[in-house]
Amino acid sequence: MTDPSVPRSRYNGDRETEIPRGGRTSGSGCRPGRQWLFRALALLLPVLALVIFELALLLAGYGHPTGFLLKTEIEGQPVFIENAAFGRLFFPEHLVRKPLPLVVSQEKPPGTFRIVVFGESAAQGHPAPAFGFPRFLSTLLRDRYPDPPFEVVNTGMTAINSHAIRLIARDCAKLRGDVWIVYMGNNEVIGPFGPATVLGSRAPDQLILRSQLAVKSTRIGQLLEGFAGRLFAKGGSPSSWQGLERFARQQVRWNDPRMAGVYSQFGSNLGDILDAGTDAGARVLLCTVAGNLKHCAPFASLHRADLASTQLAEWDSIYREGIAHEAAGRWAEALSRYEAAAQVDGEFAELHYRWGRCGLALGNAEDARAHFERARDLDALRFRTDGRLNDLIRQAATARTNRGVRLLDTEPLLNSQSADGIPGEELFYEHVHFNFAGNYWLARAIAASLTNWLPGETSGTNQPRGWLTLEECTGRLGLTEWNRRQIEGRMRRWLQGPPFTNQCDHLERDRRYEARLAGSTSLSESEALAQAVESQRRAVHTSPADWVLRENLARVLEAADDIRGASEQWLWLSVALPHYVEPQLRLAAIADRLGRADQAKAHFRQALDLGADTNERAEAHNGIGLVLAHQGGHRAAVREFNAALKLQPNMVEARINLGLSLHALGDAPGAIQQHELALRERPASVAVHFNLGKMLQEQGRSDEARRHFAEVVRLDPQNREAALALTNLLPKVPGSN
Repeated sequence: MTDPSVPRSRYNGDRETEIPRGGRTSGSGCRPGRQWLFRALALLLPVLALVIFELALLLAGYGHPTGFLLKTEIEGQPVFIENAAFGRLFFPEHLVRKPLPLVVSQEKPPGTFRIVVFGESAAQGHPAPAFGFPRFLSTLLRDRYPDPPFEVVNTGMTAINSHAIRLIARDCAKLRGDVWIVYMGNNEVIGPFGPATVLGSRAPDQLILRSQLAVKSTRIGQLLEGFAGRLFAKGGSPSSWQGLERFARQQVRWNDPRMAGVYSQFGSNLGDILDAGTDAGARVLLCTVAGNLKHCAPFASLHRADLASTQLAEWDSIYREGIAHEAAGRWAEALSRYEAAAQVDGEFAELHYRWGRCGLALGNAEDARAHFERARDLDALRFRTDGRLNDLIRQAATARTNRGVRLLDTEPLLNSQSADGIPGEELFYEHVHFNFAGNYWLARAIAASLTNWLPGETSGTNQPRGWLTLEECTGRLGLTEWNRRQIEGRMRRWLQGPPFTNQCDHLERDRRYEARLAGSTSLSESEALAQAVESQRRAVHTSPADWVLRENLARVLEAADDIRGASEQWLWLSVALPHYVEPQLRLAAIADRLGRADQAKAHFRQALDLGADTNERAEAHNGIGLVLAHQGGHRAAVREFNAALKLQPNMVEARINLGLSLHALGDAPGAIQQHELALRERPASVAVHFNLGKMLQEQGRSDEARRHFAEVVRLDPQNREAALALTNLLPKVPGSN
């Protein structure tokens, strides 16, 4: 029954419309078409305003591009280069990681076979990308198949994971690669958005994560992020890049609920990467990821969460007995104790690693492998690809076989190149990064897998050449004893810090490194350096357009004090890669060394303009400050050193230089303060201790000066100047002359 209190009106013939209580009809009411127009304008006007604001920021030069590749021209040729600012999507600006320099023709030359490599630091070739597996792969293919020309593009980056690689892959579709090689999985927990990252925000929901990245790819998003960064202190992120040391406390159990999200997001990102490749017309070689099982103890071990204190005491007693037996070489007894400890708590990662070592010593390689793998998967500092991630890789390849995706299971292939069939230091420097042999054998496996994907005239079974040997490859790449010493020495120093020093086998590993370095001294330093110069010259003569070989030669020539020759190579690089900062920094340093101050400042300022990260800009400011200081312009130099320290507060070199300039200006307290701050960052610095000793001696603070000179003598026993200063400051014996 109709409510008589609500009036009705006829509208549009046969349709009745209620008029709200208290309302009234009007002949000028808004028509439906106009209502939709107003609603559309209400939605479109804010969007239009945002678009205009975004364009205004772009025209004003604010912000940075966020794609992985940038278009430019070099010597009139349209090319793609790497975007050095790409990493700012994932890292705080002061920690940003960069791709390797790239120059790739926008139009692929006819007949060229282009291979694109995706991954993290292991794919990049850390610690020496010049000798990483993409370089070995290129050398192997070019030698075996002189035609067609091969082009290997390495997009690997340090510290990234599948969230970043997904965006790199989408952007690299425009490269028209013939084959994509995907080797990734090491940083899913500790890399960007991982549950144990210290490099930014933790893993949110995937939809939210991708929305955040989309916003950060706009200039407006970058403006808001910069404003938020100034408004809110970012106490959680480190002030400088310190490698794996910063992750030491970021422990995640194997059964942590967050790991489900890690595996889910990895699978989703991996699927997107593979689809991007196949949609772009490339065939994709997807690799499982190998790691050092035999010579890499877990970084952190956690007991079972529900272990009672009495059980822990029982476990600890049994475990210590096992360690004592193992140390004495009583492998069977140690194994028995480890088995008993596992009955109480079998989740402690280090227990399985020791169990594996005992099994290996007793000749049971299969059992040893199982426990080494279990130790890896239980490791609470998850720096390595675990078994579940490798299973996801295998499943993704199987699901896309009919779309041109092929699996390369690297683990069994590399096992065959390892003693006892278990990968260790024969192939790896530490946990995941390949040494020269490891990079070679991985490249060999990849090259063999690509054979029937190559153009018809090169894919027959009767090839005129076999594969180059490891020694032949390293010769083509210019690798010499001097390079090996430099790289292995650098790795040994890295492994002498946390988290590596937390591993139960770190002392044994260091002794092995020491023995290897001692065994590589068949040549004196000068002989090894001369050999390296000759080898690099031959390599450049064979491949004069290879910029990596040119850079290697430039560095070796600098080390050999051939400044003119080094300058020629750096100048060549500055033309071939005009966006690359390193040639400008090196040319500036050489010009300063030769007393060409104006030339040095010009190169440093060019580096400052090109620098996409705070490290490069800080180095340029520090360099300009040094040039000014050498000219006596200490006040201007102080401004440059302070600019460097504003960008990189932990830059010890800039702090020392600032202290020296303040000292030259007569500000002794300020100079001493800067050196004391530098000493906090680098306690074993001979230069800092010596400078402090001299400054404190000038101030009459003899006891403090004496302590610093004594530390110099301890650190550098051959330092005669410090020894003399220390002698002069020693208390005089009564009656002595």
